[in-house]
Amino acid sequence: MALAALIAGALGCGRSELRVGPPPPEPSCGVRDGWQRVFPGRAFTAAAPLADGWVALGPVASLGDKTSVMRIAADGAVAWERALDQRQSALSVASGAVTVAGSVGGSPDVEVMGLGDGGAPQWTAKVATPDEDHAQALLDDQGALVLVGTASKYGPAAMKALVARLHPGGAIDWQQTFAAQGKPGDLFPPEELPFGAFAAAGRVVVGARRWLNGGGGPPAVFALDRQGAIAWQHDETIEYERGGGWLLLPTRDGGSLMVGMPRTGPTQGPSRAVRLDAAGQVVWARSLDDGSSDQELVMDGIELPNGELVLAGYSAHSVSGEVWRLDAAGEILAREAYPEARNGIVRVVAMPGGYLLASSPFASAGGGYRGSFVLLRVGAGGIAWRREITRDGMAAIGEVLVGERTILVAGHFYPNQQMEGVLVALTEECASR
Repeated sequence: MALAALIAGALGCGRSELRVGPPPPEPSCGVRDGWQRVFPGRAFTAAAPLADGWVALGPVASLGDKTSVMRIAADGAVAWERALDQRQSALSVASGAVTVAGSVGGSPDVEVMGLGDGGAPQWTAKVATPDEDHAQALLDDQGALVLVGTASKYGPAAMKALVARLHPGGAIDWQQTFAAQGKPGDLFPPEELPFGAFAAAGRVVVGARRWLNGGGGPPAVFALDRQGAIAWQHDETIEYERGGGWLLLPTRDGGSLMVGMPRTGPTQGPSRAVRLDAAGQVVWARSLDDGSSDQELVMDGIELPNGELVLAGYSAHSVSGEVWRLDAAGEILAREAYPEARNGIVRVVAMPGGYLLASSPFASAGGGYRGSFVLLRVGAGGIAWRREITRDGMAAIGEVLVGERTILVAGHFYPNQQMEGVLVALTEECASR
């Protein structure tokens, strides 16, 4: 107990009063249903906006390791769909060009593919290491593409972070792997896995969690220049858990925010947020502790135009979705619980005058499950509107995209253990617009 208290103090614990999410004010904004499309046998795990619609991506249940890429028009009509021989695919849209990346069936390499009209492949490139490679993210870097993923060997072997820079058309500038360092006598090899990445100001910033000797370890955040050289690296000195709750997001000052869950004594501790400047130096670090011994898991976050940070996730203490609002100096302004998001808030998206929270709770019903996409629009005065889309089966949100007025939710349900991809379009209407 004394050790846990000492560690908690070193992490910079703060206290703030937990309050239930604000009640609805007199609404100045509302939401109107647009369209809803259901695709049996599909699951949408990623989506991106296009000039006159969207592109959505996810696995196809009936086709094994194949992935569906679907072009959706503004009215919800399917312009085209293409099944690709890929799994664990990543998606990027830059200047209207759709690019996907994934592992090709039977190959240990990652294939990057540019798609043209109708989803026809225009070019391909292979990123290959001596190990088995997987894609996690595909970033747009001012016209170039940056692949972030993992490289690992079969069996008990080290897993490394993989980063490659290439161009539309397939030319590869460079590719590198980054490995954690174990200690002599370790029973298990070290592993380094990316938990987030973004491209900004000519650099690619990668967050990597490290697993040492079968347990957790101190994570790192590092920046690569356009030649692939490490521009800076921040190494945490505290051991973090192997589990979830990882986040890396860019900040408006050119820096970044890392969130993870340290180990405090024999148990997982509350999440810890570390703010880094553009050179990778620590600006501040603080715990999101609420004073309880329960887990508080951060799943997503954004920075608002005023510099305020909004982190969203789950609290085991209140058994609900939870939002932490921090100022630019890291002080906790408010903590708010949202009981309707009982499985946690998986997405937070900036909107005019506030933000949108998204959750996908589910519960037992009639021998099966009943799940929902839950959206909560938060403004300066509280919750402006709520919208819930409910169907049979467990629910999972893959992406939430906000346009000028239209909101697209892409995800899937599992009725009777069968996948159903679901796309929902909503329109926000505000009195002041």
